[in-house]
Amino acid sequence: MIQEFKHLSEADIKALYRAPVLVSILIAGADNQIDKAEIHKAINLIKDKAHNERNHVMELYQIILEKFEAKLDQAIADYPDDAKERNPIITSELEQTSGVLSKLNKAYAIVYYQTIRDLALAVAKSSGGFLGINSIGKEEAPLVELPMIKNPAIMFGD
Repeated sequence: MIQEFKHLSEADIKALYRAPVLVSILIAGADNQIDKAEIHKAINLIKDKAHNERNHVMELYQIILEKFEAKLDQAIADYPDDAKERNPIITSELEQTSGVLSKLNKAYAIVYYQTIRDLALAVAKSSGGFLGINSIGKEEAPLVELPMIKNPAIMFGD
């Protein structure tokens, strides 16, 4: 078990493991169309974080990477196809992540938060713009900063 999670409930831990899946689907499906480029980008970023992060969350992303693609596929199948129905559900689930982050030590919470924001930005940039390169679509723009999750730096008073 990850040291920083020892005092968390099983539900809290599950929320931290699930957030990258939810962020990926939320951003990829913001335009009502989850395309392969967006999913591929999410998978590759999780792989990169699991193998190359040199901070507190590397171990977390190694665990998340296990069956990440299958969990994405399952989550896509479980949620409504229409973004107008799906996004409020996912947003509500992600809001709960703020409460969990407040239970973590400050440094870990801040790094975790930044990594899921990095994931949101990477997925958003993966299929927009000229030839699908480096542009955030209008549907993704209000979501990419993950406003439903409180910034732990602010929660902790930084």
